[in-house]
Amino acid sequence: MKKSQMRKNGLFTQVVFQIELKIHDADCVAASEGIVLKDSHIKSCLSKAKLFAKGSSPKAEPKSDRDKFILQLAKDIDSFRHNIRESEGRDSDSEDTNPINTGDWIRVIKIVEDSLKFHAVPGGRSYLDFLTGFIAQARGNV
Repeated sequence: MKKSQMRKNGLFTQVVFQIELKIHDADCVAASEGIVLKDSHIKSCLSKAKLFAKGSSPKAEPKSDRDKFILQLAKDIDSFRHNIRESEGRDSDSEDTNPINTGDWIRVIKIVEDSLKFHAVPGGRSYLDFLTGFIAQARGNV
């Protein structure tokens, strides 16, 4: 499925939202642990998540607490994909579902990356700050 089609598909928009929610929640946890995340760290995390989806893993070992945190977030995002089920078609029973295929999963991550690129400012937290407001609005906490 093309990214443009995915943006109009309810399942995939929910998946994108859930990934962004994981990123936001991880940012809150990181802050409580004294770890400052920036948009570039999220970009790195999403790249790692795509590697995991392809059956690979990052070559470099994490050196800092922040690097370990980012790696764990990428693993959490990747493990989330195993919970996503796609139906065979519009008239399919809920039992006629398959795990999301790798290509679609990577396209979903690219949609999140597109949002990151749109909101990010080099060296900043614009995307992460955007998520704070976006998630609050989605939860009705504005």
